Amino acid sequence: MKYLFLFIILSSISLNAQEFEFKEVTKAELQEKFHPQDSTAPAAVLYEKGYLTMRFDDGWNYHLDVTKRVKIYNSDGFDYATVEIPYYYGSNTKSRENVKSIKAYIYNLEGNKIKDEKLRNRDIIDEETTEFWKKVKFTFPNVKPGSVIEYTYTYESPHIDEFPRWNFQDEIPVNHSYYELILPNHFGYNEYSKGFHTINKNIENTIIDVSFRVDNQAMNSYGTGSLSSESGTSTMEARKYSYEAHNVPKLKDEPFVNNHNNFITSIQHELSYYKNPSNNTFKEFTTNWKNASLTLQKSESFGEELDETKYFEEDVNKILSQPSSEEEKIFNIFNFVKNHMSWNDYVGIYCSDKLKKVYKERIGNIADINLMLTSMLRYAGFEAHPVLVSTIQNGIPSQYVSTENYNYIIAAIELENNQILLLDASNPYTAPNLLPTRCLNWHGRLVRPNGTSKQIQLNPTSASVDNFIMNIKLDASGKITGKMRRQYTNQYAFEYRNKFSSADPKNYVSKLQNALKVNITDYKSDNVKNLSKPVVETLSFNVEGAVDIINDNIYLSPLLFLSQNENPFKQNQKERKLPINFTFPKSQKYMINVDIPEGYTIDYMPEPKAIALPNDKGMYRFNIRKSPTGDLQIIVIKELKQSILSADYYQPLKDFYKNIVNKETDKIVLVKT
Repeated sequence: MKYLFLFIILSSISLNAQEFEFKEVTKAELQEKFHPQDSTAPAAVLYEKGYLTMRFDDGWNYHLDVTKRVKIYNSDGFDYATVEIPYYYGSNTKSRENVKSIKAYIYNLEGNKIKDEKLRNRDIIDEETTEFWKKVKFTFPNVKPGSVIEYTYTYESPHIDEFPRWNFQDEIPVNHSYYELILPNHFGYNEYSKGFHTINKNIENTIIDVSFRVDNQAMNSYGTGSLSSESGTSTMEARKYSYEAHNVPKLKDEPFVNNHNNFITSIQHELSYYKNPSNNTFKEFTTNWKNASLTLQKSESFGEELDETKYFEEDVNKILSQPSSEEEKIFNIFNFVKNHMSWNDYVGIYCSDKLKKVYKERIGNIADINLMLTSMLRYAGFEAHPVLVSTIQNGIPSQYVSTENYNYIIAAIELENNQILLLDASNPYTAPNLLPTRCLNWHGRLVRPNGTSKQIQLNPTSASVDNFIMNIKLDASGKITGKMRRQYTNQYAFEYRNKFSSADPKNYVSKLQNALKVNITDYKSDNVKNLSKPVVETLSFNVEGAVDIINDNIYLSPLLFLSQNENPFKQNQKERKLPINFTFPKSQKYMINVDIPEGYTIDYMPEPKAIALPNDKGMYRFNIRKSPTGDLQIIVIKELKQSILSADYYQPLKDFYKNIVNKETDKIVLVKT
């Protein structure tokens, strides 16, 4: 599956960038009724520019000045009048970022005059989003169809090891996007791009004045002193990197893509080396996974916490003292952590505090819980190691070596025959090799204490099963009464358990009624908390109007309300560039027994059919037969055998589902005898 990942990180870069001239808002912009290249767009980015420079303020940092102008075409575009800028605000003041110098204007056309309105400072909100992150948020007033909004801000950060990703593409069209970096020559950065649209690039040598400030501590004979500060500018040789893209279409909302941001046309820079201009010493930052893994092992919030065992030894010794197999020991320790700890919904790859304290308080972030689990499993004698994961929401990890690409931790046990057991103790309904859906994001990185590591697959290879048996009775008026039994395994069961356990039972049944378009008269679910068995839900129902009656003939869809009525693949093959992500392999089997009304016989029923995807990636079988008593039995089996397929499978999938829709919407005809 490696080739599926590699193609998304490549984009076309042409070496001929020229900066687009940024002008004042015009009447033509305000009068524009729809986007010239996309009449359906609710808004568009008319122009955006990023200008990144470096400064020395008792340590190197970067300043990114951003200017953005957005046109609102209709009310669906009003969401773009609310701006959110996240920034890091950790406990260490020297590592904190800052957003400042915010200026924002909205422009409207009143009569024949352009009216501008400045956003008030009191309307700019600074709020905490997680334990280490904040965001600046503001909403433009008096937004209406035709408005143009414009804002500027400066983003300051000491994290020069990685600059923010600059996106040339958005969910709306982008007319012009320009990004410029001016970097002193003694810094070297690797450049990474992705997406499918051309980025024009230009590099120039230049001379810059870099501002600096250095704090000095002057000490006297008593060991005390005062703080003095020296500031000024220094002339340096530098390089100017310019990137631009024009007329970039909106990122299409294609089906079966779990995070479109994985494929957005963008560019990012990672620190590669630093050459000290005073003594020409050279320090390389581009690392390999061995160095990155060893750095994690030395971290007081990662490896050092993995080595601590005293706080849990008494409890784990009690578990290990019970007669049990190796598999049972793993299961018992895993369940102990799930029952003992609660997840506070915070992610991250580092512990939030000392695990001894977290263990006592019984609540922690994802690293707290799963590093604790890993440590206990090691203590019990298993080859247990943490796995770095990037959640679906966080995006596919980039191809370069960096632990900052990851935001989540799970535990892994390396077994014989290269088998790996994956564990996540943050959710009561997870099981060995059954991870929360948020983790099923291509691959993770298993790291060992000796610095070795390896990439592991996170998406399951075994199918999750959805088996369905329904017995229905149809009367001459078209009313249907029936009973249904549905069985879920693996990810289907996990998703059901999470959904059902967090919902009020009456609300759940009400939503199910609306989804199935039936009246549920009795509902029951089994094995919701028994993870060793499939979830089973049974219900009784009735429904009127689910069949068509024309001239006393009854027209019945073979799968009734379970029919696939629409093909989810609507694009042309040439339009589809992204892989098709089903998240996990699926196996569905539907068996429907139909008791037809007395006085009716079967005049027509669809023919059986079997179809398959190329290379055994999936199959569909439709069988229908008439029983000796004249009733009907329909059996449908559908399998999608791989979690992720390349875009090359788009047309075969489109044809596959076209056949399914044709078959499941072909009506059974019953005639009066």
